[in-house]
Amino acid sequence: MKTAQRILATALALFNEHGEAAVSSVDIANECDISPGNLYYHFKGKEQLVNGLMKLHRAQMDEVLDKQKVISLHIDELFYYFFLVIQRIHLFRFLYRSPADLAEKYPHHSQQHRRFLSQLEHTFTTLFTHSIEQQQFILGDTPIEHISALSSLIITQSCQYDHLISFTPTQMRNRHPEFEQYHALSLLMTALRPRCKLSDDALDALLAAIEEHDLPKFNDQGWSTGE
Repeated sequence: MKTAQRILATALALFNEHGEAAVSSVDIANECDISPGNLYYHFKGKEQLVNGLMKLHRAQMDEVLDKQKVISLHIDELFYYFFLVIQRIHLFRFLYRSPADLAEKYPHHSQQHRRFLSQLEHTFTTLFTHSIEQQQFILGDTPIEHISALSSLIITQSCQYDHLISFTPTQMRNRHPEFEQYHALSLLMTALRPRCKLSDDALDALLAAIEEHDLPKFNDQGWSTGE
């Protein structure tokens, strides 16, 4: 792995664990076992690191938010797709933990983040519109934009809520490593399940997988819920 890639990977891990504000460039250099000057050669401060990580995140999410792919989804695949989105966001969760603080410190990042959230909502609107046309999703009197915004809010901000809840050290250690991701999916199911015409078999399998924290991983290429 090249030095710049190693720096980004280390910064991401530290930002995710401790929060961006609690990590300095020196901390990242020490963790990489390089001098601060070497880090500065590649990234002129934390703003460039944050922007570099946001660029990586956007590239990863552009693939997932491909509208041509989402319109091929059947309603039984909907929550598997949402879990994929949740997983990708969780990889860069520091970007969502304190978005207001990041926006104040890094204005350029704030612009990028707003554009990404807009893209996320537009993709969800496309997905729900397709499901409605296929008579697989019931909109009722609720504007579709509200459903898309609610889904985006749950997916991007539920982890912040989880961090506000007081857990004892023992509870934190005993918590499933993917707790936050499955919690986000459970909240999303609570909001959307009454509107979805899921088959009985698909619903039973989905609920069992969530209960066991053993959801099959979605296949990027084939968009299949199979193993």
